[in-house]
Amino acid sequence: RPPTRERLLCMLNTRKVLPSPDNRPRDWTGLTSLLGYTIPLGCNSDDPMGKILKYCQETTIAFFIQCLEKIDRYDVIDETVELITSDIIFFKEQKFSVAHITPVKHNDVGNNNIITIEDVDALKNQLPLPRYDAYILYDDADLKHAIFMAQKLENEYSIKLCYKDRNLKPGVEFEYQSVIKLISDRCDWLIVIVSNNFSNDPKNLSIMKCIQSLGIGKEFYADKIMLYY
Repeated sequence: RPPTRERLLCMLNTRKVLPSPDNRPRDWTGLTSLLGYTIPLGCNSDDPMGKILKYCQETTIAFFIQCLEKIDRYDVIDETVELITSDIIFFKEQKFSVAHITPVKHNDVGNNNIITIEDVDALKNQLPLPRYDAYILYDDADLKHAIFMAQKLENEYSIKLCYKDRNLKPGVEFEYQSVIKLISDRCDWLIVIVSNNFSNDPKNLSIMKCIQSLGIGKEFYADKIMLYY
């Protein structure tokens, strides 16, 4: 949207003298090679970043942020992360509405589908099983960070979140499989809090590998996975 675009133009159109640690230009010229774009000779280059943004409209947000990281422009990421988050929410609200939610036939609902506390309430009241904007995946040691993130996103952006220590029903069977099923079937996004604890737990890595494999032949693309370090 315009505010995000203007911020990116302002910060990346200006040429930088010092390169990144791996010797990449830290302005729009560094992005062109990473995005595979070249501004044609003879074109007006007063707004090169504008041309780049127009060219890479099909580029995922995740990949664009990775490109910013490669040219060492973490300042741009910090300045635009809230704007980008707001854009994502706006897009989701436009694309997804309550009308798009397909009610679940309760005669087809088995115990394997009753995963969250909200599922139990929905079943009692003969309502569709709820969907969530995002599932937060984290290591047990990072619970406080997960709670803080959930409170911020829910209070400031009205995002409907799900995470195991709050939403999973007590005694849920086969937690590993249940979490994967919940993420793939009823969550639009996956937010991963990456830490040393997370990376050192084989269970967490297994869940990530399984979720990523769902992208094959299904509408669960890599740009729906958001990593926070």
